[in-house]
Amino acid sequence: MILVNPPHSFIETHRGREKQGKTKEILSYPPLGVLYLASALETDGIKVKVIDAPAHGFRLQETVHEIEKGKPVFVGISATTPQTYAAVQLAKTLRERYRDDLVIGLGGAHVSADPDFINRFPYFDFAIKGEGEITLAKIVRMILNGERLRGVYHGQAPSNLDEVPPPARHLVNNNLYFIPIHEKRFTSIIASRGCPYDCLYCSRPVIGRNVRFRSPRNVVAEMIECIDKFRIQWFQFVDDTMTLNRSHIIRLCDEILNRKLDIEWGCQTRVDLVDAQILSAMRKAGCREISFGIESGSERVRRVLRKNFKDESVFKAFKFCRKIGIETTAFFMLGLPTETRDDLYRTIEFTRMIQADYIEVHITTPFPGSDLFTNAIKEGRVPINVWDKYAEGKTENLPLYVPPTLIGEDLSKEQKRVYRMFYFRPHYILRRFFLDMSSVKKLKQDVKTAIVLMRW
Repeated sequence: MILVNPPHSFIETHRGREKQGKTKEILSYPPLGVLYLASALETDGIKVKVIDAPAHGFRLQETVHEIEKGKPVFVGISATTPQTYAAVQLAKTLRERYRDDLVIGLGGAHVSADPDFINRFPYFDFAIKGEGEITLAKIVRMILNGERLRGVYHGQAPSNLDEVPPPARHLVNNNLYFIPIHEKRFTSIIASRGCPYDCLYCSRPVIGRNVRFRSPRNVVAEMIECIDKFRIQWFQFVDDTMTLNRSHIIRLCDEILNRKLDIEWGCQTRVDLVDAQILSAMRKAGCREISFGIESGSERVRRVLRKNFKDESVFKAFKFCRKIGIETTAFFMLGLPTETRDDLYRTIEFTRMIQADYIEVHITTPFPGSDLFTNAIKEGRVPINVWDKYAEGKTENLPLYVPPTLIGEDLSKEQKRVYRMFYFRPHYILRRFFLDMSSVKKLKQDVKTAIVLMRW
């Protein structure tokens, strides 16, 4: 059995590899969802291989070759919406080569939001909608018994996350994963599943809104395993909202301190779900970076997005993080519904006002499963088959949402301008230089990131 994490496009993937084996990307995360599935199969006594194509920089034929070496009867492909093009490329190639001698399954965020996808792209035999650990193991047993599967299966979500075996990190090369804000050996980890919020632009078809938490002891046990087996020093929590449950995050921090773990970690959350007590506890337990989704500098636009926090909450959260030594990343979006040019300029100004350490600025993308996507179709902003065209390779770029008050070309220009204004300020460059003086490796990584931004 082989599980594959595809890139966004096999055309874009082979940008060459550096001497240490990493691709020339500026960050690389382990495919946590795929590794959870692999662990579930191994727990059920099924031998499995994981191919992380983007981490290795594999071309399409290299990926097919890796699959062929395993001589599988089943290949499972996991794909977010931006990965659908590569997923279709791979499935089509395998189907042409193996006909009906190979079972090909699809899982992940996109098919969970759009289950009919496999009918429009019949290279896949079946799909799993939702969380797949329990359901995939049952399906693979059926395949091994000679059954031919068709259609969409609804994944059975585990109610007790402590009973879910940890990701099978031993099936990938953990040296290939890195993020630019530090130089330590790192992995991603999750302490909860689900998010109760209903942001207009967000698509949560896989995990859903049913929030479940792992016990702090269970999370820390996985961290200790990662330290002992893979010499991990930095953990990046990929929970949707890390501080959603106040008592849970406090107890997790206490557990990390009680076990005396010499680690650092980062996470993402909302500005209105942190305060002095929570941030102080997180800092003492090793938290060194928090990402906040701000999206817009306009409170009115944020209300449209159903993200109802005040500017005051933003400034308080970033100020206290600076005070206690937690670095911050702020996420922004350009081209939001009802956004005017004045709102746009307010967002651009906001990127500097909050004094974040890093920013990410994206042009709004209407993902399947989100209310934004539904509204964009009703408004005629995007055609209903826009993502199918992307999956077919008829367009190279992700579909964008452009409100009637703005122009798409202007959004692209403003996106580039805000990056230049933020990252190439003399004050910011000097600050990063002095912070990097203690680490040649970190300095090189920052220079590399700057070069990527300059070329872009």
